[in-house]
Formats: sequence, structure tokens, C-alpha cells
Amino acid sequence: MKKFFLLLLLVFSTVLQAETIDGKPPFAREINCPPITYDQYLKIKQGMTYDEVVATVGGLDGFEIARSANFVSYAWGSPAFYCLTAHFIDGKLNIVSQAGLKR
Repeated sequence: MKKFFLLLLLVFSTVLQAETIDGKPPFAREINCPPITYDQYLKIKQGMTYDEVVATVGGLDGFEIARSANFVSYAWGSPAFYCLTAHFIDGKLNIVSQAGLKR
């Protein structure tokens, strides 16, 4: 059930990112990611805490995008485009994904 919920959340967040803003589709928008590199993303490991993830990305806090009893998701970027998302179950990182981070 948890895996289904996580998959549903991941699909939902992807659909939200695909909405047009100012009449421009996602591929026509400039991606303004925070100063997080792809190399930092690669250092993020399953089982990390939120504080460990924040330390790994240079101390930049994410913003909360979803919460339930034992589940919380954070994103880095803008409300229109998430460059990095991290999903935690019981305080431990379960899934992390990125889009548009520079190497």
C-alpha cells in the first residue's frame, strides 16, 4: 500500500509540473533550479534523514509539498518546477528524484 501511495504521489507531482504557466508548456520555460548540483544529488542515499539531505545539498531547505501520518515530501526549486524531490517515510528517505540539475 505504501508503494502504491508513493507511486501515485510521484505521478501526481509530475502531472502538476506539466501544467502550463503563462501559456508556456514546461519545455518552453527556463528552469531556475537552486544551486544544487547533480553530483550533490548523487550523494543523497536512501535512509538519510531530512537534515542529512539538507546538509548534502549545501544547507538549502526544501519546502513541504505533502504530508500524512508517517509520510512527508519536500521539494527544491519553485512551485512551478521541482528540481529535486525527496519523499520520507518515518523520517527516513525513501525516494529521491531530480530534474534539470546541472552536472
